[in-house]
Amino acid sequence: MRALFTRVAMAAAAILAIGAVAVVGATPAQAATTKICSTQAVPAGQVIVEVAQTSLCPNFQTWTITTPYEGVKVCALSPVPAPWVITRAEVGAPCGTYWKYELHAPYQGILVCVYSPVPAGWVITWIGANSVCQGYNSQRLNLPAENQQTCQTSPTPNPYVIVAVRTASQCAGMYANTIRQVYNGVVVCNTSPVPPGYYAASQAPVNLCIGTTMGWKLLHS
Repeated sequence: MRALFTRVAMAAAAILAIGAVAVVGATPAQAATTKICSTQAVPAGQVIVEVAQTSLCPNFQTWTITTPYEGVKVCALSPVPAPWVITRAEVGAPCGTYWKYELHAPYQGILVCVYSPVPAGWVITWIGANSVCQGYNSQRLNLPAENQQTCQTSPTPNPYVIVAVRTASQCAGMYANTIRQVYNGVVVCNTSPVPPGYYAASQAPVNLCIGTTMGWKLLHS
């Protein structure tokens, strides 16, 4: 009898442990939300997932806010905290007249809407039509690489510089930049950023930078 009681007690403890794990690993549907008035600032790192008129905020909108998670749909007036990106736009509840944006963490080759923020350290390698951004183009994000082509609207992260500007079919009619990591004595196009620790020492001729024949020679400071 004592052995049977022990087995039952152990089974009950296991069930309780499983339940505790389930609570700790709450699904996105269980993510905690808070309601604030539209006159208040959205706390850093939070997003707006619902817009409504309620008695909580007479004469103002009531915003439901939460911490972002993979696939969360936020209202278009919501901040989009780094490093989240917008992959899709929809219309309809619960955002009133505002579009809903679907957020995801960036990964290599992800397609995002052109109005999505581009997280620090990522570049745009393609721009084109897509049916999921409410009539706007999408753009592909990648991590930078040596001699990579990036679209003209792309950031150029440190320590990369622009060594060529060419016409390109992959950037929706815009030019494409060729980027590479900076080194002492590199000659860059005049549209290139100058990474920290380097300076434009002198002008230098270039033949791969559309729109100009002169670039800059960078030296380590």
